[in-house]
Amino acid sequence: MKTSLRILLLGCVLQPLASLAQPYCQPTFNFPQQGIYISSFELNAGGIGSSSGDNGYANFVNGGPGTITSVAPGSMYSSIVQAGSFDPIGDMEYYSVWVDLDQSGSFSLNEKLAVGTAVDPFESIVLSLTIPANARTGYSLLRVLCTFNVDPTDACGTYDVGEAEDYTVVIDDGAPCIPLYSLGTSSGNYIDGFVMGDINNTGSGSVPSYSDFTTSGTGYITAVVPGSINTATIGSGGGGENDTYAIWVDLDRDLSFEANELLASQLTSGFGVQSTLVSFTIPVSTEPGYTRMRVMSANEQTLTDACGTYLYGETEDYTIVIDDGTPCIPVFGYQGSDGDYVSAVQLADLNWSLAPGEEPQGYLPPVYGAHLSAGYSGTLTVTSGSYENDLLTAWLDLDGDGFSGDLIGEQEVNGPFATATFPVNIPDDFVGYAVLRVICSSAYMNNDGCAGLGSYGTTTDFAIAVGHVGMPCYPLYASGTSAGGGIDSLVLGSHTYYGLLEYPYATAHVENEHRFDAGESDVIQIRSRAATFNGYTLLLDMNNDGDFSDPQELVGFLTNSEPDELITFTLIIPAICPPGQHWLRVRCHPGTAMLGDPCQETDFGNMIDVLLVVEDPNGPCIPFSPEWTTQGDFIDGVQLGTIENMSTGGAYAAAYHDHTAQSADLMVGQAAPLFITSGANGGNSYSAWIDYNNDNDFDDTDELLGWIGIADPYATELLIFNVPPGTSLGPKRMRVRCVPTGISDACVSTPTGETEDYTVNINVNTGVLTATIADLRLLPTTDAVQLLTDASLIGNSYLLLDATGRTLLTGRITADRTDLPMLDFAHGAYTVQVLHGDARQVKRFVW
Repeated sequence: MKTSLRILLLGCVLQPLASLAQPYCQPTFNFPQQGIYISSFELNAGGIGSSSGDNGYANFVNGGPGTITSVAPGSMYSSIVQAGSFDPIGDMEYYSVWVDLDQSGSFSLNEKLAVGTAVDPFESIVLSLTIPANARTGYSLLRVLCTFNVDPTDACGTYDVGEAEDYTVVIDDGAPCIPLYSLGTSSGNYIDGFVMGDINNTGSGSVPSYSDFTTSGTGYITAVVPGSINTATIGSGGGGENDTYAIWVDLDRDLSFEANELLASQLTSGFGVQSTLVSFTIPVSTEPGYTRMRVMSANEQTLTDACGTYLYGETEDYTIVIDDGTPCIPVFGYQGSDGDYVSAVQLADLNWSLAPGEEPQGYLPPVYGAHLSAGYSGTLTVTSGSYENDLLTAWLDLDGDGFSGDLIGEQEVNGPFATATFPVNIPDDFVGYAVLRVICSSAYMNNDGCAGLGSYGTTTDFAIAVGHVGMPCYPLYASGTSAGGGIDSLVLGSHTYYGLLEYPYATAHVENEHRFDAGESDVIQIRSRAATFNGYTLLLDMNNDGDFSDPQELVGFLTNSEPDELITFTLIIPAICPPGQHWLRVRCHPGTAMLGDPCQETDFGNMIDVLLVVEDPNGPCIPFSPEWTTQGDFIDGVQLGTIENMSTGGAYAAAYHDHTAQSADLMVGQAAPLFITSGANGGNSYSAWIDYNNDNDFDDTDELLGWIGIADPYATELLIFNVPPGTSLGPKRMRVRCVPTGISDACVSTPTGETEDYTVNINVNTGVLTATIADLRLLPTTDAVQLLTDASLIGNSYLLLDATGRTLLTGRITADRTDLPMLDFAHGAYTVQVLHGDARQVKRFVW
C-alpha cells in the first residue's frame, strides 16, 4: 500500500539526526574586526555563558561547559548579549538569536526568535525568546548574529560588519530527558554501531550526541521476553580508552529512567576501535508493551544518570517490545510516526479516542473497555489516523488463546481519519473477559493478530467484559496491578489462591470444595502486594443476582499499611444466607474507603472469586457442582400432582433451588407419576428421593425413588414410584437432581448439574373420583384405542395398565383425542388412569 513516496520521506525523517554533524552555512562579513561583535552571550544561568573576541565567526559547538544548554518546548527564556567595543554614534547594532527548531540544518525566518539593538559600547541587551511548543526535540544549533544598521532576515546572509556565534541547544521536553555532552563526539568518543536481537545499527559513525531511533523502522526495534538475558554488541568510535557503556530500559514506561532501570554498565579497556559485549536481564515482572531502551557512552566518567551532563560521549534511543505472549504484541518499526494509527474506537459503551495532542503508541494494552452481554450483536467502529490510506483489522479473542482464528474483519480505508465497521457477535453461552484487538497498518497482515511486519502501524487492545444473568458482575481494572497494588494471595481453608497480575486482573476458582454452615466462621488470610493503604473488600452474593449489594452481602473490609502485609480476617457467613452455591469475592482497590458500588470499576487493583457451598445447619446437604448449569445440564420442569414447576431451568441458573413452598399430596401404597423435563443438554440422568423419615438425609431404605435417562434436550419422561406402606404421614422433602450419570447418593458432588427440593404430603386418602369416571371415553380403532377427554384435562398425565396392574404406557394428554397404540399388547382387560391433581380418573376396557 505504501508508495515510493513513503520511502523518499524516510530520508527526510532521518536527515535531521545528522544536522550537527554537517557544517551549517555561515554568514559573510565584508569588514570584520571593526569592534562590532558579540562581547558575551548568556542563556540559562549555568547554561551557555561565553565571551569571545572580534572574530567574524565563532563556532562553540562541542565547545565544552558553558557552550551548551537545554530548553523546553513552549517555554520562555531570557538571554543577555553584550555589545562590542564600537560606539555606533547615532547608529544601531542589531543582535538576533536564531534556533534551528526543525533541525533541518538551516535557518528559516520563523526560526529567528529574538532581536534587540544596542547604541552604546559594551551595552547589555536582554532578549526574551520563546521555544515553540512544536519544536523538534534533540540537539540543535543556536546562532547569535550581530549586524550593523540592518535587522537581519537571513542567518546566513552577507553583511558589511558584524559577527556570528554558534552554540549547542538541546530542545528537551522531558519525555524522555536528553543528556548533555558539552564536548560531544568531537574526539571520537561515540557509539559506532549497536546490535541486539533484530536491532542492527552498525557503522553509525560520528553523529550528534543524541539520536532518537525509536521510530526509525526495521533494524531499530526488537522484541524481548520478561526474564530473558540479552546480549548487545556496542562498537566504539576509537577516540580513547576508558569509555563506559550503559544500557537503561524504561521498565515502567513513565518516560524517565530511574536507578533500577540501569540494567548494564561496562568499562572498556584499550585504545581505538573495538566491540564490547554487554549483557542485561529484563526483569520477569516487567509489564508487556513498547518501551524505550537507552544506550549511552561517556569517556572517563561514570554513567549513573541517564539525564546527566557529561563531557565526551553519545546517547542513542531504540524501541524494544516486551512481549510475554499473553497476548502477543505485534512489532511495528515506524509505529504511528507517519499517521498510521488507530485514532478512535466505538463499541457499545466504549467511546475511546486519542486526546488532542496525544501521541499514538505502538501498543496500547486493554486499559479501556466495553461492557457487553452474552448473545450481544452489534457494530464495532474503528477510525484510522492522519495518513491517507491504511488497513484496519480487528480480532476478538474469546477463548483466551491468542488471536489465531479470531479475525472479525479487515477493511482498507482511504483518506485521513477514515472509519471502518465490523460486526461483533457474542455467543449466548460466553461469560467473563475477552480482548478486542484493533490494528491500523500500512500493509496487509497475515491475519494472526501478532505480526507487525516491521512497518508502519499501531496495535490497540480493549478490555471486553461480558455479563450473563445469574453470574457475578465483571468490573474492569484500567491499570490493574501495574502500580504495585492488588492481592498477592488469598488463603481460604487449606487452599491458596493467587491474584492475577495481568489483564483481566481477575480469577474465579471452582476447583476446590469449600463448605460452610450459615452462621459459621473461618479465618482467612490476604497477602498484599507492594502498594500500601489499599482497600480489600469481601463480598458474598447470597441471592445469586451478581451485584453483591444486598443486605449483609458485604462480609468484610480491610486495609494494609505495609508492603507485602499478611492480613488475617475472620470470615463470618451470615446466618440469613440461604443454602446453595454462592460466590465469595475479594476485591483490592486504591484507597482506604469502601467501594460505593461493589461492581464499580477502579484504575488499579485485582480480585479473586471463590465458589462456596453454604448449608442450613438444620437442613439437608447441598451437593457441589463446580460447573453447575453452565453447560446446559439442568432441570427444566418437574410435575407431580399439584406441583407444576415447568420451564424454569436455564444455563447459568443456580445449582440449587429450594422449591419446598411447592407441594403435592401422595397416597401411601399408590403409584405416583413424577414427570421430569430435561435441560439444554440431552443424555443426562435424573434422580429423585424423598426423605421419608425427615432426618435431613436421603440414604435410608426406599428413599431413592429411582432414576431415568433422558436422551433429548427439553424432553419429558416419567418416573413412577410408590410410597411404601408404613410411611409416616405428613410433609416430607423430595429432591430431584440432574447429573451426567446415574447416582444413588443425593449429596454426592458432580462436575455439572442442578438440584431442586420440593415438599410432598403423605396421606392415606385414595383420591379416586368415581363420579368422574364417565368423563373418560374410549374409541377402538384398527390398531389402537383413542382416549377421548374433556379439554379441561389437557396437560394432565395418563397411565395404561394391564390386568396385573403393570404399567405399559405413560404420557401426557395434549389434545381431546389421545392414541393408545395396542398392536404390541395381548388381548385382555386393561385400565386407563388419568391423573388430575390429587385425584385420578379410571376407565377399564377389553382389547
